[in-house]
Amino acid sequence: MGFSVTAASAILFAAAFISLAALLSGYSDMRSDQNDAERFTYQHLIDASQQGVSILQINATQGTISVENIGNSELATGDIDVVINGTIRTADISDIVIIDTGHSAVWFPGEILQITMDCSLVEAKVMVYAGISARAYAG
Repeated sequence: MGFSVTAASAILFAAAFISLAALLSGYSDMRSDQNDAERFTYQHLIDASQQGVSILQINATQGTISVENIGNSELATGDIDVVINGTIRTADISDIVIIDTGHSAVWFPGEILQITMDCSLVEAKVMVYAGISARAYAG
């Protein structure tokens, strides 16, 4: 009877040790994922704080909106959204050109973007969104 109690104790100790190792491994993976998520969030906030745009001109006769990248980081021209009089009109964008550069996917700080719209801009209230948090309002 002494041997079977010792063997059972050894088996229980080994099972407890393996279970503890599995729990610690799972906790370590969870903490790693949480750290990655926090790092991504902080980077997202830093990127957002370095972005900014300003509407320079709305030309209703030509149907164009001139917007300057006044932030410290480049923006993607494919991430431009336009709201006119409270309605999202991104589908009405017919052309996006960077003045003095032409068509480009990257919009650098200090560059002026000209957005050509296929809708009326007469007496329009315009909001332009770019990137994560850059937005400008005119009208």
